[in-house]
Amino acid sequence: MIIPLLKALTEAGIASRRRMADAIRNGAVAVNGEVAEDFRQPVNVDTDRVLINGRAVDLKRQKPVYLVLNKPEGILSTTTTREGGGRS
Repeated sequence: MIIPLLKALTEAGIASRRRMADAIRNGAVAVNGEVAEDFRQPVNVDTDRVLINGRAVDLKRQKPVYLVLNKPEGILSTTTTREGGGRS
């Protein structure tokens, strides 16, 4: 899948969008051996090799993990109640 470099980096969960934009701007990101100069540079997350400060980055999307939790009956799980009380 081909997507813009900045989007690929942020979706990989490496750092925030702002930090990744700064890294690209400062020349710390390389794609296939060449320093990236544009946030919108297209990258193929399956085949392109991306480095940040010389360290390889895995851009392949991981399958999300969903957790389902059941709250026992009678347990209050809120910070405030209808009566206006809250945690102290």
